[in-house]
Amino acid sequence: MVLIICLILFIWGIYGLASDYDHEAERRNDYRTAERRHREKLDAIRTAIVSINTFRIC
Repeated sequence: MVLIICLILFIWGIYGLASDYDHEAERRNDYRTAERRHREKLDAIRTAIVSINTFRIC
């Protein structure tokens, strides 16, 4: 009986560690995605500003 309880606690602990690692990896990926989107937005703004500044009416 004690062995079964220890086994259940061990499996529960391993599951908790795996969940924490998955959550950490998910947060890391979200941060990378947010940084990439931010860079893309800044590039789009720079491109728009350059195109507005180079447009001349003759």
